[in-house]
Amino acid sequence: LSGTTQGATSIGGNSGELDGQSFGIGTASKDQRVSKDALLKMTRNKRQATSKTSPGQQQQPTPKEKSSPLGSKPTGATLQRSSTNDEEQFPRVKEPSDVADMKDQPPSTPPTRTIAFEEFKQTRGLNLNKIYLENKEILASKKKQFADLARGINQMKTDIDKTRTDAEHKKNERLTMGEFLNENGETIIDEEEYELIAKLQELKGIYRNDYDQWKDLKSEINYCQNLVNQCQHRLLQG
Repeated sequence: LSGTTQGATSIGGNSGELDGQSFGIGTASKDQRVSKDALLKMTRNKRQATSKTSPGQQQQPTPKEKSSPLGSKPTGATLQRSSTNDEEQFPRVKEPSDVADMKDQPPSTPPTRTIAFEEFKQTRGLNLNKIYLENKEILASKKKQFADLARGINQMKTDIDKTRTDAEHKKNERLTMGEFLNENGETIIDEEEYELIAKLQELKGIYRNDYDQWKDLKSEINYCQNLVNQCQHRLLQG
């Protein structure tokens, strides 16, 4: 019994103090005891961890595990995912060197005909385009003059026809009343008939002059039109 008591006393620091009944396993102090609630909680947590992790499968991270705690250092996988997301949301912009290289490169597609024509008129075809515009302006002016002259000639023709009709009517009246002759045997006409005849001669003279001018102007228009067409053709071929 004495040996047992000493053995129990030697291990009392681990198992507990003697309870006075000379047995080595006594009652543990309050500080050395494990509470029943803590023991149940540890057992429950261990079972839950075992049931969640099955053989051959890796434990999936919980939402709390996916997001790193504030102030914690991100892992390599986290940095890689962040880099990928940044590239998708914020594409890389062109750097100044890239922009300079693009300026030096020729355009991938040739400019349209209209753009090329405008560029030619401002560079190599500048003088030719100037001549083209001048000839075009002269042509437009002559066409306007031609149209005005044609309207004047047509109006003159109308006045001539009316004056001729009035003069013929007056002559018929005179013939109906009988002719009067002077000493030299010339027919005597009244003042009204004389004015109609004079007006008719004047209108005919104006008409001939305007008609000749109209024909000359028509030739000038054809010549100017030919020059404009040539300049336009050379500009388009340039």
